[in-house]
Amino acid sequence: MKLQYAAISLTGTNHEFNEDRALMGMRSLPPESGAVVCGKDRMSRVFAVFDGVGGHGGGAQAAEQALAGFSSACAQAHIQPGRTADDAADAEDAPPAEDPLVVWRAALATCLKEANDAILAGRAWGKRLGFCAAAGLALDEFGNVHVFHAGDVRVYRFRSPYAMRVTKDHSLAEQWRDEHPGQPTPSDIAHTITRSLGHPAPDAHTADEAWPFEMEQPTPAMPGDVYIACSDGIWEYTSEEDFERAFSDAESPADLADALSVIAAQARERGSYDDATIVAVRIA
Repeated sequence: MKLQYAAISLTGTNHEFNEDRALMGMRSLPPESGAVVCGKDRMSRVFAVFDGVGGHGGGAQAAEQALAGFSSACAQAHIQPGRTADDAADAEDAPPAEDPLVVWRAALATCLKEANDAILAGRAWGKRLGFCAAAGLALDEFGNVHVFHAGDVRVYRFRSPYAMRVTKDHSLAEQWRDEHPGQPTPSDIAHTITRSLGHPAPDAHTADEAWPFEMEQPTPAMPGDVYIACSDGIWEYTSEEDFERAFSDAESPADLADALSVIAAQARERGSYDDATIVAVRIA
């Protein structure tokens, strides 16, 4: 499966530094404002945005720690290729799995949990780490896309000619919209999330292998599909129609990068003041 991808991140207008982080395969997006990365390959399999929670301190460090823990776990579990010759030999000696897809999803869940555990472990060692939200996607060897999310980082899918939201926010605002359709969201709950990385699993979720992430059901990867992961500094000021216009003619990594630059600039023009990060992955 050949993939094209691009990512861009802007520091919030009232922020001293960027608390968002992004992962594209084995590459991470530099946190400098305006940083853009794009590329294409057959090896990258995981893509994610980590949004450090502001107001608690240590949000950027939490996002960085979670990204590192998740990326490392994906490489070790072969979710993200990067195995050594010894790893490959071990895999060949392993007994065949009865259901490879179930085994693969369990491995992804473990990697997602490791992103949270990395924050908890770092804090135990005395690091000043806060909390972060995150969302992204992983592509398996069977041709499926697996979307995951925690908090209010979102994933959308553009399948020409329409874009749609794949995830539902873990937030008080999302709960309000569900319970009071058509009514404006109260400002005091607009950015209050109900799940984030950096918390131990509560008693009701100790059996959740991917806590605090929610994993969507896998969907077949279709040529031309574009998956978009973005922080609230983007989606709060961007409609599905905006995504449709931006990606309708995107056929290369450079096209994706141009589309993301337009979306990020447009969010700023519409009043976005928060860190704004977006990753796009196109199935070529």
